[in-house]
Amino acid sequence: MAGDRARRTVAVAITPKRAPPSAATLRRFLSVALLKLTVLACLVVMAASPLPAFAQGGGEAPPGGTQTPPPVAPELRVESPGGTPLIREGQTNRQLLGGTWYFRQDDTFVGELERWFDQDDLTGWSTVTVPQNWNAKDTTENRPSVGWYRKEFTLPRSPKRARHFWKVRFEGGNYRTKVWLNGEQLAYFTGYFPFEVLLKNLRRGRNTLVAEVSSLRSNTDLTHWRPAAFNGFGTGGWWNFGGLLREVYMRRVDTVDVEHVTALPRLKRVGGSARVELRTTLRNFTTKDRDVSLIINISGERFKIEPETVPALGRRELSETFVIKHPRLWAPRSPELYNASVTAVTTRERRGTYRLSFGVRKIETLPGGIIKLNGKRLNLRGASVHEDDARSSLCHRNGEIGGNGRLALVMTWAGHHQRPHGAAVRGDFNLRSKAADRLGRPAARTHSHHQR
Repeated sequence: MAGDRARRTVAVAITPKRAPPSAATLRRFLSVALLKLTVLACLVVMAASPLPAFAQGGGEAPPGGTQTPPPVAPELRVESPGGTPLIREGQTNRQLLGGTWYFRQDDTFVGELERWFDQDDLTGWSTVTVPQNWNAKDTTENRPSVGWYRKEFTLPRSPKRARHFWKVRFEGGNYRTKVWLNGEQLAYFTGYFPFEVLLKNLRRGRNTLVAEVSSLRSNTDLTHWRPAAFNGFGTGGWWNFGGLLREVYMRRVDTVDVEHVTALPRLKRVGGSARVELRTTLRNFTTKDRDVSLIINISGERFKIEPETVPALGRRELSETFVIKHPRLWAPRSPELYNASVTAVTTRERRGTYRLSFGVRKIETLPGGIIKLNGKRLNLRGASVHEDDARSSLCHRNGEIGGNGRLALVMTWAGHHQRPHGAAVRGDFNLRSKAADRLGRPAARTHSHHQR
């Protein structure tokens, strides 16, 4: 029986006793403390757990939940200009400003407000080479925007008492370009064609060149201001590529600059002599008037022109006319060209040389749309290949200007005439038109030369 009593379950009612006031206070204190500890533990867990990140266009981050770290700023490289010019015509002392450039996209147009032109470090910039365009892979939107280009460079020191100045030349950008040097704005240019800028605030050692390029358009522009129906961005006859679309040069100016030379050959009749007018634009960068003489070389024939005064801090155009008694005529089957150079001389020292090429030909227009070249009637045919063909555009690469290049292929199709589209008009056409001259094919030219 004793074992049965040991296994029996007995319910016992316990009469509760009233707790003293001090015990109730203790229970309230423990309850509040426990609640605070619970909240603190939740906060610790939330802080330790990764939160979903949202991209710019909406949506969560990729699986894994880790946030993408900010891009690492590229390494700073300070380089000197150097390299052979790609375009033969121009000043002989031009040097390519190639190598490492830095780029920063500005789709929200905050670069000027945030002073990207005066930024000390390279946070937000990426490494590129120039020429470059930022929307080469955009095949659907044709979105206009703003891009910033930055180049860190150093220049050789000039001898003591030398009057040396430096210019930077942009061969082509699309479409509006602002230029800064060491945080100071120097120029604003609109258009596709080359322009030059005098570098006024150079420093010894490292210098920072910044170019802000905008492909945005207004209703005062020729094209790309009419909004497209499918997305509202500007549309036009070609893709609105944005960026520095051609190379950049730097050159040193010694006292007087030969800014530009134009050759104007005139032939009254086939078989007669030709008169060639050379117009030379000189610029004096010093505060004193300078007497400048010219040495002109035309295919081995050398001429010296007596000195003319170029005013202090001013420009002057000098014009000289020469006679070629028995000119070699340019024609499609025989593209004869004359090489010329003009050198400026002051105080018996050569200050700068400009070289160019030109051809002599006789063009006549007759009623009924008849055109004669050198006395022979032309049967003109043309071809148009758009630059923006992603598979086989007319853009040339190294080694493609010549018999095996796309340009020569189009010339074969067209016979005589080519019409440039797209990037050809935006800076590439200068190089291609010179190639057309050498190949004996006239190109439709809309060429304008701008300098500052």
